[in-house]
Amino acid sequence: MKMELTSSFTKKESKKLLGMLLVTVLSIFSLVTEAKAAEETGPYLVLIGAPASGKTSNSKYISKQYDVPTVNVEKILQDEIDKASNPKTSGGSRKPGSRRATAWSVRNESMKTALKKLENGELVNDEVINSSVLSRLLQDDCKNGFVLDGYPGSVEQAVYLDGVLMTRGVDSLQVIVLDYSDEIALEKMAKRGKAKDKSGFAEARLALYRSSIEPVLDYYQGDDLHIIDASQDKPEVQAEIDKILQR
Repeated sequence: MKMELTSSFTKKESKKLLGMLLVTVLSIFSLVTEAKAAEETGPYLVLIGAPASGKTSNSKYISKQYDVPTVNVEKILQDEIDKASNPKTSGGSRKPGSRRATAWSVRNESMKTALKKLENGELVNDEVINSSVLSRLLQDDCKNGFVLDGYPGSVEQAVYLDGVLMTRGVDSLQVIVLDYSDEIALEKMAKRGKAKDKSGFAEARLALYRSSIEPVLDYYQGDDLHIIDASQDKPEVQAEIDKILQR
């Protein structure tokens, strides 16, 4: 009888110990999984740069290297305009004179105006641009990070972006500025050789960029604002980007 009790006791203890071991293993696995997920989360990044500073090529590099989408404001607006122009995807009523048709038409015209201003380096109405960016950032591919190209262009837009990120529990926004002297900027802009680059156009666009972006940089001033000399060769610029994002 004594041996049976001992045997029974041993079995119970074994099951208990096995259960505790299983819980411990599962807990460790859960922690490792969470840590791995955190490690795989890409950067939440605003990429700012003077005209011809290499924003497009570097945003593509960051997207590929860190597996996050590039959110380009001009592309967002163009996509919305294209969608509105397609009868299969456009919303609202098609009845002439209807309230919805009128609202849809006004919305699309505001998008076209905003896109034209962006292409010319001009400031865009905050309401138009904010709603478009919000719609894009709410998509699933942006939940673990993104590279914002062309936004924010004003302090009001920067405040709006912070508000959006706070509602998602994101407090790790990084800001990288690709910068160089006006002389180099104008030289690079001239090499683009666009037909619309008439006398004085490049100078005016660069001056507008400087005046509009300065308050934004003041807003972001701090540990999360990084300025990179964009006159360096591409590998050097990308090495600095990696150093910032891998901290």
